[in-house]
Amino acid sequence: FGLVYATGATATGASRSGARLAAASFGPNPPAVSLHNATNTGPGDNAAAAVSADLTALTSATPIGVVIYAVDKTKTDGQPVGGFPAKTNTMPGCSTKCLRYTWNDTTKKMVFQSGTLTPADFNVCSSNPVANPLGSIGVWVLIRHSYLTKLIGQYNYVEGMSVMRIEPVPSEQCA
Repeated sequence: FGLVYATGATATGASRSGARLAAASFGPNPPAVSLHNATNTGPGDNAAAAVSADLTALTSATPIGVVIYAVDKTKTDGQPVGGFPAKTNTMPGCSTKCLRYTWNDTTKKMVFQSGTLTPADFNVCSSNPVANPLGSIGVWVLIRHSYLTKLIGQYNYVEGMSVMRIEPVPSEQCA
């Protein structure tokens, strides 16, 4: 059980690393259509790389993927629009305003799979921040922990999640 707890701590730490980077780098300048781009150098891709770096320390567990998303403002638990992804290898859920990455075991990195997320999803250039406040970003990490003895099963899914408010950007970047 100690190894499962350590896997959970790693998942939470990795999600925190990704969320911290994402919250500070999702500004509008330079303008981005999506926070993922074809060269894997967008802010979402950088956050997924930070998660990947933290997950390379796992020993008896295999990362499944990460979902980076705009938090649903109508909920109080930090979930994405459409709900949290399911704890399965395909991670269904998070229907809009999210980026999905899956683990590549050969390169030991998260690889973009699908989704869109734009700076507009976070209101970074709101002219009235009281009426239309900044959004929050969530990073959800899923890991499959394999049991050593198999006495209580083959494996268990372990998740980690962090939510952070997007950092405001200077008004001159919103021109």
